[in-house]
Amino acid sequence: MAELDDVPMAVVEEALEDAFGKSGKDLILSMLRRRYGAERGGTRKKAKAFQRALEEMLGSGTVRVTMSLIVEKMNEKREAGAE
Repeated sequence: MAELDDVPMAVVEEALEDAFGKSGKDLILSMLRRRYGAERGGTRKKAKAFQRALEEMLGSGTVRVTMSLIVEKMNEKREAGAE
């Protein structure tokens, strides 16, 4: 599974919103922060903790799909930046 190490949180939020809608994204992020103390941050340790918390909350199948969306969004941003 892809990891969130070098993915800007804005891309993660965009993918969550695409998958679950704005209110779903806001709810997921709020629950992650409240239940797991998962916060925005660029360190590898925080990215792994955020990913694990997301998996515990949504289940591994949903996280795989969500991570695929995140990777797709990252690729779109890179391609747009290369133009």
